[in-house]
Amino acid sequence: MRFAEKTTCINCGNEEKAGAQQEAEPEKAPVQVSVGLASVASIIEEKIALIAADIKSESEVLAQKQKAELLETYLRILEKTKSLMG
Repeated sequence: MRFAEKTTCINCGNEEKAGAQQEAEPEKAPVQVSVGLASVASIIEEKIALIAADIKSESEVLAQKQKAELLETYLRILEKTKSLMG
């Protein structure tokens, strides 16, 4: 549990200050991240195209609404992914 500048274990009561060293994760190379983000963006773009086609052929309004909401979510994800890519 974290409070102010201390983190306290609720099981054993050990306390640690917020500035204490924690295990560092190895940093990923920027190239690997860019390649991963590019493939994510490509997959999301494909999904957007498929959902857009589904909406066009869907006759039920409720199903159209659900697909439109899903499409909006994918568009937000794509926008964030592209902003991370630079």
